[in-house]
Amino acid sequence: MSYYTSIAHLYMGNQAEENEKWGERVAWYQSAFDHLNETFKIAKNMDREDLNEPLTFTMDVIGGKHSSSKKENEFVYHDKVPSLNSLPELKGASLVKGIPLVLLILMCQVQISLLVLFLWKLTKLPSLYRCFNIFLD
Repeated sequence: MSYYTSIAHLYMGNQAEENEKWGERVAWYQSAFDHLNETFKIAKNMDREDLNEPLTFTMDVIGGKHSSSKKENEFVYHDKVPSLNSLPELKGASLVKGIPLVLLILMCQVQISLLVLFLWKLTKLPSLYRCFNIFLD
């Protein structure tokens, strides 16, 4: 979970950079850096070698963004860096809407009815029935 949080905070830092909110950018990158360090600690306890390379790459990206944003803010922008608590909370977006169970059952019943009607029509047409007889047996 910490890894995904660090990625989300990285993108929030990128968005703050686009909006020229330099202090917020530093705060988001700092949070991303902290969460990624937490991920490193968890990964060390897991003893999985396949996690080292992606985590190191992500650390290079986030660490570079963090250090450059910190230096730029100190020497150029001088914006106040807000605390993480004062930044907007990230909320997940619902990408799909669930279908009510009643509607799902109705859809299945309609499809079954159409299939039965189709098969009944096939039996009434001898020439088509012979063509589709291969599939029906």
